[in-house]
Amino acid sequence: MADAKKKITVTSPVGRLIHESLFKKEAFTSPGGQPGIPKYKVEMAFDPEQVRGKGTLEDSLIEAIVSEWGPGAEDMYLDGKITVPLKDGDTMAANRVANGKGGDAYEGKIVIRADTQFNHRGDNAEGGLSVYDLGADGEAVAVDPLQHDCIYRGIYGRMSVSVGCYLDNSGRKATKFYLNAFQKTSDGDAIASGDKASAFAPMAAAAGAARTTARG
Repeated sequence: MADAKKKITVTSPVGRLIHESLFKKEAFTSPGGQPGIPKYKVEMAFDPEQVRGKGTLEDSLIEAIVSEWGPGAEDMYLDGKITVPLKDGDTMAANRVANGKGGDAYEGKIVIRADTQFNHRGDNAEGGLSVYDLGADGEAVAVDPLQHDCIYRGIYGRMSVSVGCYLDNSGRKATKFYLNAFQKTSDGDAIASGDKASAFAPMAAAAGAARTTARG
């Protein structure tokens, strides 16, 4: 019999960093304008075979699910009745393209998001997460929170996460990854933030209206 509510902590395989707020908390704002809880976050893309199948992150999810809800919960997971933090990159890419955003980094991948409210000291406070670079001898070298240019969207790395099990607002069984630490393993092509020209459209429209009024 599995231990009740056993905490499962695992290190991910190497993936590509798509988005991060590792040194300063970020809060998601809902479509209704309500700010969420500020958290340290990562979004990473992995090759599917790295995270699904025997001996992968999927095994850790199943282990946590069985520990929390009993052996029968594994069948619920296999039947798609438990929400898990392994997102289909092709679906995400299509949604982004439909909204005028780039989706190349997501295509053909499994995307994982992980977050935490707690900094490197374990406090619910600012100060940054534990973030490491890869040293010359392969060891983990701490990244200075005030000098972190080596961490950018597009690098490759891995994360330490703990698996959490909970019931969502509708009462559905669900799992998520709580972020413990992140390590960069190599550089990569930086991911552009996208076209920012649309941010100036209201000002451009106002200026055009002003010119039209002046000519009239």
